[in-house]
This record gives sequence, C-alpha cells and structure tokens, in this order.
Amino acid sequence: MFLLNLITFVLLILFHSTTNSKDSNELTFHNTIKEVESFQLIDLEKKKIDLKKFKKSDFFILNFWATWCTPCIKEIPDLLKVEQKFNNKFKIIFISMDSNPKETVSKFLKKRKFNKFKTYTDTDFSISKKLNVRIMPTTIIINKNLKEISRITGYHNWLSPETINLLENL
Repeated sequence: MFLLNLITFVLLILFHSTTNSKDSNELTFHNTIKEVESFQLIDLEKKKIDLKKFKKSDFFILNFWATWCTPCIKEIPDLLKVEQKFNNKFKIIFISMDSNPKETVSKFLKKRKFNKFKTYTDTDFSISKKLNVRIMPTTIIINKNLKEISRITGYHNWLSPETINLLENL
C-alpha cells in the first residue's frame, strides 16, 4: 500500500508540473497532417472500445485531462457545449490521466454534477505516449480518416467567437 501511495504521489508531482494554465492558447491547424494509428479506449468499467467505432462524427476532439488539473476542469463544460452545438460533427473524447480513475473520476463527476460526461482512461499512459502528450490539458483534433489536424497544449477558450468560426468552417 505504501508503494502504491508513493507511486501515486510521484505521478501527481510529475503531472502537476506539466499542466498549462495560460488564459488561452490559440487554435491552429497543422500544415502537414499527421497519421494517427487507431487505438483502444478504456472506460471507467474497463470496457474497451476502438476509436474507429466513433466514425459517425466528422472529427474527434481528444481531450487529455485529470481531476487535479485546474485548466483541464475549466475546459470541460466548454467542450461539452461545443459537442452539443455541432451535434454529430465533433465527438469529444475525454481521456483521464488520473491514476485511480474509477474512484477519483466517479467522485469528481458526482461533485461537479456532470451527468452526460463520458470519460476514458489512460492509466498505463499508452495512448498519451502514442500521441506524444506531455502537458495537460492537451487537446487533439483528428478527422474521421484518423489524421491529426490540430493540437492545443494548455487551456483554450472553446466558446470564443474565433474558435467557433474555425470549427464551423472545418
């Protein structure tokens, strides 16, 4: 138990120093589109689902977050509103980096009253390593052909008129 607590503490310190809380980072699109290999998402019940199963949306917005990351928490309601506003155009996929997501995330969701919030986990860091995610929050926009077209590290105001305009024109 001591070893588990020590590992959790070290991971929290590591990730706490890798959060980015600038007021807002700019949404820009890559000049060169990067291929993304499909991967399996794991929900809080440890059920696996392949990223390709979400193909009915034109774009995936992958958001890497944690319950202890203030800028991450600030983005969540705005990303949920983006998904609602654009209906099936964007599928927001939240990926928790918490070390004990079943307990931690469940408590977080209940406390914050996020009823329609579905999150996946990356406790072994396989997805974050594959996608080179080092800072939280990190948000990656991928098209339905699994091409990364944009990446934002740190907080972004997803409801700003400029961002809404960019998303509308995708």
